[in-house]
Amino acid sequence: MSELRIAAVAMIFAGLSARCDAAVFCLSDSASIADALVQAQGNGEDDELRIRVGTYAPPGASGAFYFAEIGHSISIEGGFQTPAGGDACSQHSDDASLTVIDGGGTKALLRIDSAPGSGAIAVRKLTFRAGHAVGISAALELLGAGANTVTLENAVVQANVGEFFQSTYYVPAVWLAGEQGGIVLRNVLFADNDAPAGVWPILVTHQQNAGPGVVFNNVTVSGNGVVSGNPGVEFDVEGSLSVANSIFWGNAGTDLAIVQNNGTVVLDHNDIGLRAGTAPDSETGTLTVAPAFASATNFCLSANSPLRDAGNSDADGGVGIADVTGAPRIAFAAVDVGACEVPDDTLFRDGFD
Repeated sequence: MSELRIAAVAMIFAGLSARCDAAVFCLSDSASIADALVQAQGNGEDDELRIRVGTYAPPGASGAFYFAEIGHSISIEGGFQTPAGGDACSQHSDDASLTVIDGGGTKALLRIDSAPGSGAIAVRKLTFRAGHAVGISAALELLGAGANTVTLENAVVQANVGEFFQSTYYVPAVWLAGEQGGIVLRNVLFADNDAPAGVWPILVTHQQNAGPGVVFNNVTVSGNGVVSGNPGVEFDVEGSLSVANSIFWGNAGTDLAIVQNNGTVVLDHNDIGLRAGTAPDSETGTLTVAPAFASATNFCLSANSPLRDAGNSDADGGVGIADVTGAPRIAFAAVDVGACEVPDDTLFRDGFD
């Protein structure tokens, strides 16, 4: 993933910087990330965790980085740099591949729980790789409560594994959950995630027929569930579900499953292989074509992909500014389908901007 974007951001002091409305952390090792989450949990403020470019292992024998959100919001974002002679975390990139949380195949990666009345949860510009569910916790678990919104944006979630715990609990590799608040995913790649037979690789649940529901835009879901045999992703939602510009292709079982009890399902300009479950209330521009990925291990589109310019640039919930690699989200006439945009090679690329 080659596109890095340079942006001058407001001065952030090393460690904790107090502001009137938020606590900001600039973090460069696993211990400081874990400590910042502890501080954020108890400081009663909105919190921003800004993680420098690098690879990080979760703490302890089994992980994961953990945070219980009560009464305020948290943002966890990768891609930051501290230039020589510059301010801490004063440059950043939108490329999710530059900042990696790696479980080494044995550790859970990140778990965020929240209580009713908490603020928004946002996780951006990170790669979650080689995690493993531990006990009843998924390798990656973001759980909203009450009316708060859970956002996962510009992220790679790859090669994580779920668990059938004590022959009782079906623990997915990835679990995203909400109640009255929304769940928003934009520009995310889910690839090569798995679980034991019968367990979901990726599960998205929404418990209330109220609020903004689930938005799933410009997401690529491929190569999941080889052992599990379950769908590449399953939505089990009570409220509304809007899926746009996304690829569901090349998973071992069904590519997309929707279990919808109330609300509406809208499918807008997606590429869908095999599907199961609830029929949509509205469906526009669906394709069923091989995406023509760049390679067997690179889930960005090749230059001759039929999904170039095949999306809806005005999809409900938006398409974002940058794709998962940090490239501009719309390069030509319309947004591409999936997490990656085929780049306009006439643009100058120089790293951070």
